[in-house]
Amino acid sequence: MLTIGQLAKRVGIRTSTLRYYEKEGLVQPAKRTEAGYRLYESKTIEKLRLIQRAQRVGFSLADIRLLIDGWERSDLSHELLIKTAEQRFIAVEEELTKLSVIKHELTHFLQDLYAHKRQETAKEDNAFVELVDRICPHPEERSATVVALDKLSYYDRCQLTSAQANKITSKLKNQHVHIWRERDEYHILIISNDAEVGEALELLVYMEQTCEVHADMTRSITHDQEGFLLTVSGENSFLYAQLFLALENGRFAP
Repeated sequence: MLTIGQLAKRVGIRTSTLRYYEKEGLVQPAKRTEAGYRLYESKTIEKLRLIQRAQRVGFSLADIRLLIDGWERSDLSHELLIKTAEQRFIAVEEELTKLSVIKHELTHFLQDLYAHKRQETAKEDNAFVELVDRICPHPEERSATVVALDKLSYYDRCQLTSAQANKITSKLKNQHVHIWRERDEYHILIISNDAEVGEALELLVYMEQTCEVHADMTRSITHDQEGFLLTVSGENSFLYAQLFLALENGRFAP
């Protein structure tokens, strides 16, 4: 048995945190001494470390309470628990996509500045060129964007994973794309005036309108001298950004 001070020291937290966890129903002492001091079983250490890990990845205390209940019963099949874990994963994936979009556009911006500098002079001994050479090993080629799209295969209901989508997206691969986010919308600009590209984009949007994974999304396509602009908003709209980041480098294959 461990006192509250011993347990706090073993796990690396404050005793006040343990009391708070007790108040929230996450951890309870096994018993108390005659003087009223809390005593904990050694297995509480494992539970506390589970709580710490869950907090680090963004689970709320309510979520953790549900997680612990399933963990203690050796049953993690509760529908709400599965949904909670899935939603948390999607939230993290969305944040990663936002950063990938910024990195993607920053790379293109630096490459454009690099190309302009090369037109002015053949010298490559200035600090800016050295910077681009360092962070973009092949500045005159589109850098490969590492995008994790394996998760799409989990959604067997997602139209993006279908054979039909593969036929459509094959016409959208290796296109020059700009992506940015404003408020809750993603804007995906395909730099092309090829009618087949526009047709493929229209087909993709039409097919996705019946996808239950993206049921609440709104999508619109406009075309001007710059190319085809796809605007999407709603829950999971960041998946479109991931899709086109991968398509630009031919990395998507349902």
